[in-house]
Amino acid sequence: AASDVYKRQGISQAKVARDTWAAQMKNSIPLPEVYYTSPLDRCLATAKFTFSELELPPCKPFIPTVKEVS
Repeated sequence: AASDVYKRQGISQAKVARDTWAAQMKNSIPLPEVYYTSPLDRCLATAKFTFSELELPPCKPFIPTVKEVS
């Protein structure tokens, strides 16, 4: 189904973003102060795939802040 294709593509893109963050963290890139995400399941999943496995310092944990635009 088309949704499976989009899901696989989204996971793949999130992993690329995660790997990019991991590589840049080695170069001391400033980390986000806040991790904003939409309440949509796919957005929360993308944020989780991107940031949850990174070795973030305790002072900058991955805690998504859900924002809904009205």
